[in-house]
Amino acid sequence: MNRKAATGSLPPAGVIMGVPMSWDEYPFASSIQGGSGSSVRQVPLHENMIQGGIIGACYTIEDINVGDSFLVIVTP
Repeated sequence: MNRKAATGSLPPAGVIMGVPMSWDEYPFASSIQGGSGSSVRQVPLHENMIQGGIIGACYTIEDINVGDSFLVIVTP
């Protein structure tokens, strides 16, 4: 539901310089803050799939459940 609210009105992401792209949003669609009003950018499809898997694994490993608070720390 959040992903559609963030990206639903956008055209297909397409291909840039031979690289398949997809739309990615922040805050994450899987979070309460995700959805309408999110920042949305095109990213390489493969990278987006990997990052989605990492986020899902983190939720499991850190025992983060629906409604739980968590902090995102961005590191270079």
